[in-house]
Amino acid sequence: MIAVAFGIAPCACERGLDVYVESGVAAAVLMAGIPFIVRTGDSIRRRVGLSLAFVCLALAAWVAGLFAADVRIWCRLF
Repeated sequence: MIAVAFGIAPCACERGLDVYVESGVAAAVLMAGIPFIVRTGDSIRRRVGLSLAFVCLALAAWVAGLFAADVRIWCRLF
C-alpha cells in the first residue's frame, strides 16, 4: 500500500486517488481471506479474529501510505 501511495501521489488529482482507494479495498479483502485459506485447522472464532486483525493492519498501512506519500486529497473536495 505504501508503494502504491508513492506511485499515485504525483497524479492524485487525475484519478490517482480513485486507484489508491480501489487498491486499498482490494488489499483489505485479500487480507480478510488469508486466515480462512491458510489457517484451516483453527476454530472459526479464531479465524474471524485474525481476519479482523489483518483488515485493521491493511487499513493502517493504507492510512500510513496516504500520509507518508503526502497524497493530495483537497483537489477532490473542491
